[in-house]
Amino acid sequence: MYDAGTGRVINAVPLFTLTSTPIMPSYDLAQTLVEALKLIGCDPSKIDAVDNHSPIELTFNASPSIIVETLDNQVCSIHAVVATDEAARLHRANSERLLQFLIEPAEWAVTGHVQLRERDNRLILHAQVKDDAAAEAEPFAQALTDFYDRIKLCREHLRA
Repeated sequence: MYDAGTGRVINAVPLFTLTSTPIMPSYDLAQTLVEALKLIGCDPSKIDAVDNHSPIELTFNASPSIIVETLDNQVCSIHAVVATDEAARLHRANSERLLQFLIEPAEWAVTGHVQLRERDNRLILHAQVKDDAAAEAEPFAQALTDFYDRIKLCREHLRA
Protein backbone atom coordinates (compact mmCIF):
# COMPACT_ATOMS: atom_id res chain seq x y z
CA MET A 1 0.00 0.00 0.00
CA TYR A 2 1.26 3.51 -0.78
CA ASP A 3 1.21 6.09 2.06
CA ALA A 4 0.78 9.49 0.37
CA GLY A 5 1.72 11.34 3.59
CA THR A 6 5.19 9.82 3.82
CA GLY A 7 5.66 8.90 0.17
CA ARG A 8 6.55 5.33 1.13
CA VAL A 9 5.22 1.92 0.35
CA ILE A 10 4.12 0.15 3.52
CA ASN A 11 2.85 -3.35 4.18
CA ALA A 12 3.72 -4.36 0.64
CA VAL A 13 3.07 -7.97 -0.19
CA PRO A 14 4.90 -9.18 -3.28
CA LEU A 15 2.74 -10.75 -5.97
CA PHE A 16 5.28 -13.54 -6.32
CA THR A 17 8.63 -14.48 -4.89
CA LEU A 18 11.61 -15.46 -7.00
CA THR A 19 14.13 -17.82 -5.55
CA SER A 20 17.41 -18.85 -7.06
CA THR A 21 18.02 -21.77 -4.75
CA PRO A 22 17.03 -25.05 -6.41
CA ILE A 23 15.21 -27.65 -4.37
CA MET A 24 17.58 -30.51 -3.77
CA PRO A 25 16.22 -34.05 -3.82
CA SER A 26 15.58 -35.47 -0.37
CA TYR A 27 17.63 -38.56 -1.25
CA ASP A 28 21.25 -39.26 -2.14
CA LEU A 29 21.10 -40.37 -5.79
CA ALA A 30 24.66 -41.70 -5.82
CA GLN A 31 24.08 -43.88 -2.74
CA THR A 32 20.71 -45.09 -4.04
CA LEU A 33 22.32 -45.96 -7.37
CA VAL A 34 25.12 -47.96 -5.73
CA GLU A 35 22.59 -49.90 -3.63
CA ALA A 36 20.38 -50.48 -6.70
CA LEU A 37 23.33 -51.81 -8.71
CA LYS A 38 24.14 -54.25 -5.91
CA LEU A 39 20.51 -55.45 -5.90
CA ILE A 40 20.66 -55.98 -9.66
CA GLY A 41 23.71 -58.18 -9.12
CA CYS A 42 26.60 -55.93 -10.12
CA ASP A 43 29.92 -56.92 -8.62
CA PRO A 44 30.63 -54.26 -5.94
CA SER A 45 34.31 -54.24 -6.97
CA LYS A 46 33.22 -53.02 -10.43
CA ILE A 47 31.42 -49.99 -9.00
CA ASP A 48 33.69 -46.96 -8.88
CA ALA A 49 33.17 -44.04 -6.52
CA VAL A 50 30.14 -41.99 -7.58
CA ASP A 51 28.87 -38.61 -6.49
CA ASN A 52 25.86 -36.39 -7.09
CA HIS A 53 27.81 -33.55 -8.69
CA SER A 54 28.23 -34.95 -12.20
CA PRO A 55 26.50 -37.42 -14.52
CA ILE A 56 27.14 -41.07 -13.70
CA GLU A 57 27.85 -43.41 -16.62
CA LEU A 58 26.92 -47.07 -16.40
CA THR A 59 28.84 -49.07 -19.01
CA PHE A 60 27.98 -52.54 -20.30
CA ASN A 61 29.65 -55.04 -22.62
CA ALA A 62 26.90 -55.37 -25.23
CA SER A 63 24.70 -52.32 -24.74
CA PRO A 64 25.05 -48.55 -24.85
CA SER A 65 26.03 -46.76 -21.67
CA ILE A 66 23.25 -45.43 -19.45
CA ILE A 67 23.77 -41.93 -18.08
CA VAL A 68 22.19 -41.19 -14.69
CA GLU A 69 22.10 -37.59 -13.55
CA THR A 70 20.16 -35.03 -11.59
CA LEU A 71 18.60 -32.30 -13.72
CA ASP A 72 18.49 -28.82 -12.19
CA ASN A 73 19.19 -30.43 -8.80
CA GLN A 74 15.61 -31.67 -8.74
CA VAL A 75 14.80 -34.75 -10.81
CA CYS A 76 16.68 -37.91 -11.70
CA SER A 77 17.16 -38.41 -15.43
CA ILE A 78 18.38 -41.49 -17.27
CA HIS A 79 19.26 -41.69 -20.94
CA ALA A 80 21.20 -43.71 -23.49
CA VAL A 81 22.24 -43.18 -27.10
CA VAL A 82 20.41 -45.85 -29.09
CA ALA A 83 21.44 -44.83 -32.62
CA THR A 84 24.12 -42.60 -34.11
CA ASP A 85 22.63 -42.03 -37.57
CA GLU A 86 19.17 -40.72 -36.70
CA ALA A 87 17.82 -40.08 -40.21
CA ALA A 88 18.83 -43.46 -41.63
CA ARG A 89 17.63 -45.37 -38.58
CA LEU A 90 14.19 -43.74 -38.58
CA HIS A 91 13.83 -44.34 -42.31
CA ARG A 92 14.45 -48.07 -41.87
CA ALA A 93 12.62 -48.46 -38.56
CA ASN A 94 9.33 -50.27 -38.26
CA SER A 95 7.22 -47.26 -37.31
CA GLU A 96 4.32 -49.28 -35.92
CA ARG A 97 6.56 -51.30 -33.61
CA LEU A 98 8.48 -48.18 -32.60
CA LEU A 99 5.27 -46.30 -31.80
CA GLN A 100 3.96 -49.24 -29.74
CA PHE A 101 7.28 -49.28 -27.91
CA LEU A 102 7.06 -45.56 -27.09
CA ILE A 103 3.50 -45.71 -25.77
CA GLU A 104 4.23 -48.69 -23.53
CA PRO A 105 3.72 -47.46 -19.93
CA ALA A 106 6.75 -46.98 -17.66
CA GLU A 107 5.28 -46.64 -14.18
CA TRP A 108 8.58 -45.42 -12.75
CA ALA A 109 8.84 -42.47 -15.19
CA VAL A 110 7.52 -38.98 -14.41
CA THR A 111 5.59 -38.84 -17.70
CA GLY A 112 4.59 -42.50 -17.54
CA HIS A 113 6.63 -43.24 -20.67
CA VAL A 114 10.15 -43.14 -22.07
CA GLN A 115 10.87 -40.62 -24.82
CA LEU A 116 12.96 -40.84 -27.96
CA ARG A 117 14.66 -37.59 -28.91
CA GLU A 118 17.24 -36.44 -31.41
CA ARG A 119 20.41 -34.56 -30.54
CA ASP A 120 23.39 -34.05 -32.84
CA ASN A 121 22.09 -36.66 -35.29
CA ARG A 122 21.86 -39.25 -32.52
CA LEU A 123 18.72 -40.86 -31.14
CA ILE A 124 18.56 -40.82 -27.36
CA LEU A 125 16.18 -42.85 -25.24
CA HIS A 126 15.32 -40.72 -22.21
CA ALA A 127 13.17 -40.72 -19.09
CA GLN A 128 12.83 -38.74 -15.91
CA VAL A 129 12.52 -41.02 -12.90
CA LYS A 130 9.83 -40.36 -10.30
CA ASP A 131 11.22 -39.30 -6.93
CA ASP A 132 9.71 -42.30 -5.15
CA ALA A 133 11.43 -44.62 -7.64
CA ALA A 134 14.81 -42.84 -7.41
CA ALA A 135 14.82 -42.46 -3.63
CA GLU A 136 14.99 -46.15 -2.72
CA ALA A 137 17.30 -48.87 -4.03
CA GLU A 138 14.72 -51.53 -4.92
CA PRO A 139 12.38 -49.40 -7.09
CA PHE A 140 15.41 -47.70 -8.65
CA ALA A 141 16.90 -51.11 -9.50
CA GLN A 142 13.59 -52.05 -11.14
CA ALA A 143 13.55 -48.79 -13.12
CA LEU A 144 17.15 -49.27 -14.28
CA THR A 145 16.49 -52.88 -15.29
CA ASP A 146 13.35 -51.88 -17.19
CA PHE A 147 15.18 -49.01 -18.91
CA TYR A 148 18.04 -51.36 -19.89
CA ASP A 149 15.52 -53.79 -21.41
CA ARG A 150 13.87 -50.91 -23.27
CA ILE A 151 17.25 -49.86 -24.74
CA LYS A 152 17.69 -53.34 -26.23
CA LEU A 153 14.13 -53.38 -27.59
CA CYS A 154 14.41 -49.86 -29.03
CA ARG A 155 17.63 -50.78 -30.83
CA GLU A 156 15.91 -53.85 -32.30
CA HIS A 157 13.04 -51.70 -33.60
CA LEU A 158 15.48 -49.20 -35.11
CA ARG A 159 17.29 -52.01 -36.95
CA ALA A 160 14.06 -53.47 -38.37
